[in-house]
Amino acid sequence: HKSLAYLKKNKYSLGTCLIDLIIISAAFTASIFFWYPFYHEMPFSQSLLFKHFPLIIFFILTWLSIGWNFKLYTRRFLSYGRAVVALFVTFIFASAFVYFIFVIAYSRTVLLLSAFICGLVLPGWRIFMMLLYVFTCMSWCLLFSSSTTNV
Repeated sequence: HKSLAYLKKNKYSLGTCLIDLIIISAAFTASIFFWYPFYHEMPFSQSLLFKHFPLIIFFILTWLSIGWNFKLYTRRFLSYGRAVVALFVTFIFASAFVYFIFVIAYSRTVLLLSAFICGLVLPGWRIFMMLLYVFTCMSWCLLFSSSTTNV
């Protein structure tokens, strides 16, 4: 009962978080898909993706903890500025740990490409949703304004 009420209350924040996690996972998959055949001349495979799984999980956990500290998923969950700053801090933090922890020390280029893709797409979808909301509200306001209803 309480968990259902929590889900109802925070459905937009949870949805935003889920979209972000999908984007981050897709960015890592795309980076691995493009980098390894290009540079290492290795075809993309699931084993290559699973090899990078600790790095992906570490990046996601870092993203969630920094996002929580920056209040990325609270009131203003479409804040693209906070998403950019959180991504920058996540990238710096993950880069430092990739350098020192051998378990996740895979290709730094995959990390860089993934962060670049996330840097475009994470704020991009938020801006798109805000513009969609603004133009949808504007069209409804113009449709039902007093000058059009008097016709």
